[in-house]
Amino acid sequence: MKKTIEEESVKQIMHQLRPVRSYDKIKQVLVKLEGVGQTAAPVVGDKGCCIGILTKADIAHFQALLKRFEDRDPSVIDEMFETNEFGLRRSINLDFDQVKRHMTSPVVTIMENQTVREAGELLASYPDIHHLVVLDESSSPIGIIDAADLNKPTIPGPKMKSGAANTIAQEDTT
Repeated sequence: MKKTIEEESVKQIMHQLRPVRSYDKIKQVLVKLEGVGQTAAPVVGDKGCCIGILTKADIAHFQALLKRFEDRDPSVIDEMFETNEFGLRRSINLDFDQVKRHMTSPVVTIMENQTVREAGELLASYPDIHHLVVLDESSSPIGIIDAADLNKPTIPGPKMKSGAANTIAQEDTT
């Protein structure tokens, strides 16, 4: 008996891609996202654990802040510069353009062996969330599914570009 789409695992409909690192620059990530036709990427911390998700909405917010700063809008200062424990703003904001400052966290995740039905239920329980990060058995992020993926009539298998996993993160130099 053939499975319905709702009974298939989310691994069958996910977009495979490598996560971005929390210290990656947003502008570089945006170019890579556009290059593989994606709207979000999982974010990993120093230990490789998923700590968030960077979406196009997060990037748009970053770009709007940057534009307001360039236009010398004084109301943007509180949003751009962190305040220390004494209430003083840091004069240098070295990490403003890093993913960790603009990502959405905590992230809603789903295991690769869970069903498409479970993914739909999870998205329904978080009405403001449009993406789920897919984790493998070791809880490492391996892809993303979005609400639009749940409405597709067929399951072609994991979505890949040019037969290989979409590369979003910077290449390892080891």
